Amino acid sequence: MMLSSPSKSKTLFLQQAALVILPKLLAGVGTACIGLVLMRFMAPAEFGVLSLCLSGLLMMDGLLGSAFDLATVRIATHSGEGDRTISHQAQESCVALKLGAVSIAALLLISFHQLLLHTFFNGYANAPLTLTLLSGCAVLLLRSAQIHFQLEKRFSSYGLIDLGHSGLKILGIGCLIATAKLTPSHVMAVYLVAPSTLVLLWGIRKGRQIFTQTVFSFAMTRQMFGQARWYLLTFGIGTLVARGDLWLVAHYTDMHTAGMYSAAQLLALIPPMIGTYLSVVVSPRIMPLFNSGKLLAFTGRVQSSLLLLSIAGYVMALTLLPRFSPLLPPKFHEALPLLLILLPGALAGFVCFPLTLTTLMFLRPRFLVFLDAATVPIILAAYALLVPRFGVIGAAWVSSSVALGRALAVQLVVLLSIRHAPLTIPLVEELQLTAI
Repeated sequence: MMLSSPSKSKTLFLQQAALVILPKLLAGVGTACIGLVLMRFMAPAEFGVLSLCLSGLLMMDGLLGSAFDLATVRIATHSGEGDRTISHQAQESCVALKLGAVSIAALLLISFHQLLLHTFFNGYANAPLTLTLLSGCAVLLLRSAQIHFQLEKRFSSYGLIDLGHSGLKILGIGCLIATAKLTPSHVMAVYLVAPSTLVLLWGIRKGRQIFTQTVFSFAMTRQMFGQARWYLLTFGIGTLVARGDLWLVAHYTDMHTAGMYSAAQLLALIPPMIGTYLSVVVSPRIMPLFNSGKLLAFTGRVQSSLLLLSIAGYVMALTLLPRFSPLLPPKFHEALPLLLILLPGALAGFVCFPLTLTTLMFLRPRFLVFLDAATVPIILAAYALLVPRFGVIGAAWVSSSVALGRALAVQLVVLLSIRHAPLTIPLVEELQLTAI
């Protein structure tokens, strides 16, 4: 019996989701296991230093990777699946812009290295900031490799990159433990070698076809930057809102407290991490669904399901919290109460990431800029007031409250935008001119 067209589409969607999500789930589990293992072999203060460096790496990925990759997906999918020239030019421009941004970041790091150590690391002289920057660059290039496979609809290759990345990191951490060389600098070296190895393999096998068979287009680079500039501003402020809490905790307290907070964050980041994994499959479908008038119904179904899952997840966490204690070594048990405070905000991220935030980036990119820009001074004031008085508990309450409020505002604006936004997308005309 042959499947109808809607059934085929649903089956294909589930297959693509499985090829992407399952490897990412395994990679996410691997990342969480790495963190749990590191906590058993590192003191809280040392773990705090490493967590700040890893947070910096994730901030680079969240800012530059998300902005330029999202712009690449939008330009390539608007050009039509048959026009590979525009797709390849967009991918070339994406890599060039990422490397340019990393070069600027390197100059800033050279200029303000000592200030960063004094402000956030309490003078910890061995903080591996240079390795963090290089690791961030390698991860950005690895994301470009994944975007290539996403646009080619080769989701199995996309998933293999995640598995390979996680596997190499686990192997490297295992070698450090076996040789008793587990320090923040050595761990960041592993986080540099793992993505660099995969980028090199991709460049030799597939990536070189893009850069050798396609003429680099400065016009596409300008268009890419024009498309990404609001994403950069939005993700930049959003990244500060989402990940700046650990840096503020380190600034107002010490490395030991930052280590406790980062231990709670390690577990709390699992739900939004899953949300970002789901967005890989959902994001290329947003504009086609929007232009066909089906996005509102699709959003209602998806968001309702995610909300119910989140509520069930929090109830389960409340019930099973005593069972979480063995996961953490005794020196990190202070982090468990923080987890319950951070979890509602984390689940709000799980609800928003797959569909809501990406839709907002496409339809109303300026809104998140204004929302987060208005939120930043409130966060800074709240931290300055609450952290010195209530310590890390105050920081957790601020972080979770901001995440919940932001999620609610974003969801309301997305529903209104889908209902009232025009169906004409100016970018289509720009792409047609560029193709000519």
